[in-house]
Parts: sequence; C-alpha cells; structure tokens
Amino acid sequence: MPKPSEFWDHLAYGWPKKVSEEQKLRAKITALEAEQARAEEKIKRLEAQHNQSEQRLREAIDAMSEGFALFDADDRL
Repeated sequence: MPKPSEFWDHLAYGWPKKVSEEQKLRAKITALEAEQARAEEKIKRLEAQHNQSEQRLREAIDAMSEGFALFDADDRL
C-alpha cells in the first residue's frame, strides 16, 4: 500500500506507476468521504445558527409591548 502522500502526488506529478486503479479510486473515495463529512458538519452548524436566530427573533417579538405589521413586496398585510 502506498504512503498517504503518494495518493496526492498526482496533483503535481501525475499518478505514480505503482499505484493501481483501485488505489486511485480508494483515494478519491476517501477524499470525497472527508468532504462529505465536512459538508455535513457545516450543515449542522448552519442549522444551529438558524435555529438560534429564529429563537432570538421570536423572543424579541414576544418582548415587544406594542404590535407591528408585516407587509409583503406588494404592500399586502
């Protein structure tokens, strides 16, 4: 099995001849799995931020002593 750095040598030098097609595919799959894990973690962080922002907005609205009106782009209530 090639060293981990050999999997990325192709970026600068092309794939080493001793790396099989299966090893190339495994390296690509590993990279894609890592990217997927990063994306899933980012989604979790963004969902948490969204939920926190939504909660803050609800609390701010609930704390208002007076009402307000919300209109859409066509000036409809």
